Amino acid sequence: MALVKVPSDNVTLQDRAEVTAFLAGHGIGYERWTPEHPVPADAPADALLAAYARAFGAHGETVEETAQFGPAFERCVASGKTSLIEIRIDPQAITTQTTLDALRAKAMKR
Repeated sequence: MALVKVPSDNVTLQDRAEVTAFLAGHGIGYERWTPEHPVPADAPADALLAAYARAFGAHGETVEETAQFGPAFERCVASGKTSLIEIRIDPQAITTQTTLDALRAKAMKR
C-alpha cells in the first residue's frame, strides 16, 4: 500500500487510484510490484536491511556468524551488482573474546 502525505494541502492519500492520479499530475509514474524475496509484514526491523537492498535491485546478504562472511562476500562479488552485507552482531560483543558486560564487571571490581 502506498501512502502519500501532502502537508501543504493537509491531504493524505491512501487509495491506490488516488495516489496514482496525484503522482501522474506531477509527472511521476506509480507501479506496484511484488519483490522476489518478500519479507513478512511482522518481520523485525533488523531483518529488513538486506531485503530492502534486494528490493531495489542490489544483491543483499545477511551474515550472523564470522564463517558466513567469506561466502557472502564471494556471492556479492559474483553477482556483479551493487551489494550490501548486513552483519548482525551481538550488541554486547566488544571483540571476539569479550562482551560489554564482562568489561563492566571487570571495571566494577577495581
